[in-house]
Amino acid sequence: MKQGKEMNLNIMFTNADTLTKDKMLELLQTIYNRSTLPHVIAISEAKPKYSKTDFNPVTVQIPSYNMEFLNMKLTDKGRGMLLFLRDDLDYRPIDTSSKIDELLYVSIKLQMETLFLASVYRSPNSSTENNIMINDFIRQESQRSNFLMIGDLNLPKIDWESDTSNTVVGSKENNFIDALADSYLTQHTNRPTRIRGDDKPSLVDLVISDTSTPVEEIEHLPTLGDSDHALLQVKVSFEVVSYVKKRLNFRKANFDAMRSFLRGTTIPDALDVNEKWLFLKSKITEAVKKFIPELSIKSNKNRRYTANRDILELVRKKKRLWKNFVNCKSPDDHKKYKASRNLLRKETRNLAQEMEQEITNNLKSNPKKNLELY
Repeated sequence: MKQGKEMNLNIMFTNADTLTKDKMLELLQTIYNRSTLPHVIAISEAKPKYSKTDFNPVTVQIPSYNMEFLNMKLTDKGRGMLLFLRDDLDYRPIDTSSKIDELLYVSIKLQMETLFLASVYRSPNSSTENNIMINDFIRQESQRSNFLMIGDLNLPKIDWESDTSNTVVGSKENNFIDALADSYLTQHTNRPTRIRGDDKPSLVDLVISDTSTPVEEIEHLPTLGDSDHALLQVKVSFEVVSYVKKRLNFRKANFDAMRSFLRGTTIPDALDVNEKWLFLKSKITEAVKKFIPELSIKSNKNRRYTANRDILELVRKKKRLWKNFVNCKSPDDHKKYKASRNLLRKETRNLAQEMEQEITNNLKSNPKKNLELY
């Protein structure tokens, strides 16, 4: 059931360089204090390089969002990817034949069309085989209408103003440029997205689309914690439909009538085993529809996360100083931004520890609290 419309699809993504607890708190504070919750949040390099504990989805779950993830277990290769999709979106994961190291691919049903969204991470140490598979994926999937690819491709030697690279013919950079050209795709990010120490800022986080996908705006937000990648918000001019989910309301089910209905069902002897199963299945489905009413579950998209006010003010200050630094690029502005970033990181770490301690202290009286860490 349709619930409402929004005029733009908003997608937020970044390379988190390990999604620690303090970065998670900062991310929550950032998204829940914006006027509109982003529809999609994509995170690459979410897993620590040398993790000693296995992945627990509860620790990164965002209220009002469903989550897809890849390579997050200790035994998985790669740095791990997360894809959060707002719970009022109608989306489906897409299983491709591609063996790309790190790829999450979904289709999202919009008002008038379906968007095919790929979140990709290419390591700086990506193999030649993986590079080829990424280019093949682009050529194949760009044949769909409304194709959008986002992610950290780690190709800083490409000049995106001219779509050229001064690397040798056959390099990963030139092969990637050729794949986009062959597919009639456009790369939209036009400002550096990675700033690391005294290194020259580089453009590695890309937004790539076909001509039918109207990318209207890309906003560069401050990095999460001490990550050196900007948090990007992409606005796509597609009308988005919100859906009301339906669930069975077992509390109001008439189980006595359901039992009587099923007892009166006789399976014909002339049917074979498969036909008998299909007959019984159809009767059970009919009984569910007759005797168990449905319950409409409205989206929680207007929920707001309330954090410590001091943390919120530090997030806002960090954003202001980030804008000053990006616009002026002076060493003094960079110094002020780093001081603000480090202070916020310290305070979010302290807050995360306090929240964990509170959960520990109240574990017996409120055992469900551990499912609501953030």
